[in-house]
Amino acid sequence: MICKIRLYEPPAGKAEGMRERFKAPVAPRLARHGIELIGVFEPTKNDGNLTYISRFHGKEQRGKG
Repeated sequence: MICKIRLYEPPAGKAEGMRERFKAPVAPRLARHGIELIGVFEPTKNDGNLTYISRFHGKEQRGKG
């Protein structure tokens, strides 16, 4: 089992669009590639960042995520 933490820092004014794209088309697609989404976190201060943790069942799936 492999876990990965990703942090996205969008350019000014792009945070809301990035979050919406992640929630709608991106997050549901992860499972098709053998990637389990463990959690999505937004900071308490409004800096627009998005952090998520995903889990892979092996090295092959990790290469897809």
